[in-house]
Amino acid sequence: MKTQFSPTAGEDFTVLQRILRLRQTGIPDAAAISSQQAPWLYQPTSTISSEFLARQRFKLVADRLLATSTSTDEATRLQAALDTYQVLTKDNPKLVGVADVSRWARSERILLGTANASPQVSYNANRATRVPPGTLAVALQGESGPAYIRMDAQTKIAADLVITVGVRDSVALKKMIILRNGKISVPSNVQVENRDVIERLRQHHNLPLELRPTQIV
Repeated sequence: MKTQFSPTAGEDFTVLQRILRLRQTGIPDAAAISSQQAPWLYQPTSTISSEFLARQRFKLVADRLLATSTSTDEATRLQAALDTYQVLTKDNPKLVGVADVSRWARSERILLGTANASPQVSYNANRATRVPPGTLAVALQGESGPAYIRMDAQTKIAADLVITVGVRDSVALKKMIILRNGKISVPSNVQVENRDVIERLRQHHNLPLELRPTQIV
């Protein structure tokens, strides 16, 4: 009796080959794995789940950050970190293993560092009967049941900052911006060339901005 193969088996194999190739070569930017340029990365099948595809998209953008770790261009690293954040918060993939948690931790630290903030959360997994809203689901080897890690409350503010003013302006403003207690503060004597950027921050309703007095030495 002849063995019958699913008509999608060949297509599934092609998708897995494409993913493996991208994981090996890396991607130039997040647009390379958009639904427009790589629709196959968004099309689950009977054997390839949407969760698996979401996790692969996360790995691809996060590994781009690792590939740029030796780059002297801070804006390139910040863009990769922002891309990782956006994929993670939009697609909500489960982080599998310590490597995935490390991928996210690297991105979060860079985002927070842009606003001169440090992570206030632990990356150790918490166990619960179900994953709370607003947290990141994780699966660790040898562990069973739902587990999660928390995203730092400051991270969304830092990401909104970068999205609002742009990656390169965020790098330029890094020396004067401080994110503390949920607020972004800038010196009251901000230079003229940066005032248009500050005005963009003022107009963003979800970015609490305050001017701090300039110390006279």
